[in-house]
Amino acid sequence: MKKLIQLAFVALAIIATSCEKKDDTTLEQTNTDIYGGILDSYVNKTVIPTYKGMKDNSKDLLTKVKALQTNKTDANVVEACKAWQATRKYWEQSEAFLFGPADERNLDPYLDSWPLDLTQLEQVLASNETLSASNISDTKGAQLRGFHTIEYLMFRKGKARAAAEITAREMEYLSGVTEVLRNECVLLYSSWAGAEKGTNDAEILEGIDKSISVPYGPSFVKSGKVGGAYPIQVSAVDQILQGILDIADEVGNQKLGSPHKSGNPLDVESWYSWNSLLDFQDNVRSIKHSYIGGIDAKNTGASLSDIVKKKNPELDKKVLENIELAISKIGAIPSPFRNNLTANEVTVAMEQLNALNDIFTKEVRPIFVK
Repeated sequence: MKKLIQLAFVALAIIATSCEKKDDTTLEQTNTDIYGGILDSYVNKTVIPTYKGMKDNSKDLLTKVKALQTNKTDANVVEACKAWQATRKYWEQSEAFLFGPADERNLDPYLDSWPLDLTQLEQVLASNETLSASNISDTKGAQLRGFHTIEYLMFRKGKARAAAEITAREMEYLSGVTEVLRNECVLLYSSWAGAEKGTNDAEILEGIDKSISVPYGPSFVKSGKVGGAYPIQVSAVDQILQGILDIADEVGNQKLGSPHKSGNPLDVESWYSWNSLLDFQDNVRSIKHSYIGGIDAKNTGASLSDIVKKKNPELDKKVLENIELAISKIGAIPSPFRNNLTANEVTVAMEQLNALNDIFTKEVRPIFVK
């Protein structure tokens, strides 16, 4: 997720995106079976399985938090922290596709804004305000909900907090805000995949007065046809590429670059849990999954990689090697990132992310967008 300071530019970005969707004059207006296959595997083998993993784990996270609320032990805090990390893994692996419902329903900032507003959170905790999920959902903004609020309430210095340190009001807020996150994970998944009547997902959506009239996933696959999300297929393919470029730039120049330049640990995402480097590696995996056509390398579908490989096998090999290099360079940064902001390994990883961005910008995208 973009650091919260970027929210000021959301309105401008929406306007810009709207303009981009209308300006398809530079794109090749050709529908092909291979492009249709790419869109299908992107939705059904990458996006929906990723969001399914997130929403299923968010349900487990809520179960673990409720168990902690009932029986406040150190072991139960540890279990809840593990469930937070499992849910977060899928969120980070989704950050190459934050367009569509994540953007249009404002779920990206609600789920993952940082830094959280500690001053306001402490004021809420010190008040007599009801801390139910419905009240948090109705009255609390992005800085008081989502992954990082839950992280703050459960982690300190990279470890689960001692259960005895968690106050009754913190526990109450943790339970409510985790339920809100669960609801929003279900809403995001269902916005792409739909929610069949009678299912647990449909019941959750009904409980928060949300409905899905037309799932975005099938509409994205139908791009180029009547009822499609984009008037021509290559516009949808270009959206996939833009998502890749956005997250490569964000990891290199913001998530790594901003704290590296400022030297301020408060600029680091996930710094209470020390999950930062895993977050960034999963962001790059979202690039890989978008490129190869699936989250399971043994069960991929038609992909951007297929076309690049057909036109230029060496370039495809170069892309895949540089994706793996980006993951490994991030992994080489001494942990925790918040204590090693100026390490040489950070500079190396930033350079690798920028190199990957350049490859997609200058060599891959021109294959698809004339």
